[in-house]
Amino acid sequence: MKALFINHCHPDTPHVCAIRMKSFAQAMADKGHQILLLTESVDCEKSEENSETISQSLMNHNWSRPFVLSIAPEFDSFITRLRQRKLVFGIRQLVILLCYLNHSGVFCDWSKGAFKYRDLLKNYFRPQVIWATFGNSDCWKIAQYMSYQMGIPWVADIKDNWEAFIPRGMSTMIANRFNDMAALTAFSLSHKDQVKRIFNRNAEVIYSGFSDILVDGNYSVSVKRIMVTGSLYDLKKFQILVFGILLWIKKRSFNPKEIEFRYAGKDLEIFDKVSRSLKGYCAIIVDNYLEIEELRRLQAGAW
Repeated sequence: MKALFINHCHPDTPHVCAIRMKSFAQAMADKGHQILLLTESVDCEKSEENSETISQSLMNHNWSRPFVLSIAPEFDSFITRLRQRKLVFGIRQLVILLCYLNHSGVFCDWSKGAFKYRDLLKNYFRPQVIWATFGNSDCWKIAQYMSYQMGIPWVADIKDNWEAFIPRGMSTMIANRFNDMAALTAFSLSHKDQVKRIFNRNAEVIYSGFSDILVDGNYSVSVKRIMVTGSLYDLKKFQILVFGILLWIKKRSFNPKEIEFRYAGKDLEIFDKVSRSLKGYCAIIVDNYLEIEELRRLQAGAW
């Protein structure tokens, strides 16, 4: 089978966003399928390859591994400034609103770039099915467009929380724009429940694997590390977690130097606001961007 996989993150990106589709693409290739993984180019840099070069590479490719087609976004000054957080409050919200209303996503500069590869994919790869993951809705938009143009089914995968990434009030509208998918897959049972609620459809749960790699966590006997990783999503639930940790520390009268409360994720505002109650009771550490190997070492060393 020939399958087109779509994910925003390039497989070389040292981040969890790349792992699911990269791993499944290789797993399918190992089973003898021909897989083309379409992503955004690393750091949005323009590729020096042209259509003729790519078509030649496709014909000569060793399909024991996926073919990675990385596409640079079309330049858009407003989108670029939006990503760089250079738009003032009000204008920023307006640009996001218009992107979703007119383009169903905020990575429309990348999806526009991808649309230009329709003929190349149709003529030189000729996929039989498309599988696109929601990290962002533009992955689905590309899949939907390619599906229509090539007359093949597309399958929507959900690896991230739809309600956390789609603006409030627009969830149902955006979901309805993608109701032509042939099937849905989901990262977990909770994602499956979300699919039933938002899309009124059933989803097949396909769990992501975890590499069977022995990780040295450098476990410290003297410091008990509590590690929080990833998006926090819900302020109230995180408050409950932190309150429970605070009660636990107080009850056992730990020395503040014995406990390390550590966060690796992007919800810094929520973390900072809630974790203030722990100050004076433990060390609070916020990590900047971590590559996956370092993140695993910290997690493996957690108490």
